[in-house]
Order: sequence, then C-alpha cells, then structure tokens
Amino acid sequence: MENFNKIKEILAAAEEDAQKFFEKQNSAAGTRLRKSAKGIADAAKAIRKQVSEIKQAEKAAKGPKAAKAPKAPKAEKAPKA
Repeated sequence: MENFNKIKEILAAAEEDAQKFFEKQNSAAGTRLRKSAKGIADAAKAIRKQVSEIKQAEKAAKGPKAAKAPKAPKAEKAPKA
C-alpha cells in the first residue's frame, strides 16, 4: 500500500507541472513532469513485484493442490482446400 500512496502523492504534485507544461509550454515544468512520470513508473513496478510475491507465497502455502494442471496442446487444424 506504501507504493500506491506514493503514486497518488507524485501524481498530485505533478498536476501543477502538467498544467504549466501543456498550457504554457514551460519546458522546466516538462522536465519535472517527466521525472514525476518516472517515479510513478518505478512505484508501479514495485507494486507489480509485491503483488506477484504475495500471490506466489499464498500459492506455495496452499501446497501442490493449488498448482494448475498443464494445458493439453491444441490440435492442429487441417488446411482448407
């Protein structure tokens, strides 16, 4: 939840820079906006990693039953004449 809150904070702080860049073409605000976008992307990656780790830990705790059976290969279709 920490990274999600971080994204919300960065987004709120970047709003003013977005307005300055897109409405007034302020290039310094554009640089700050790009930095904010990078921070959001990094936090989003951290969220994805954390969610995956939690899901894998839950799956491991449930034991081998929780693992899905492998899918059968698809049958090849005959070419149309």
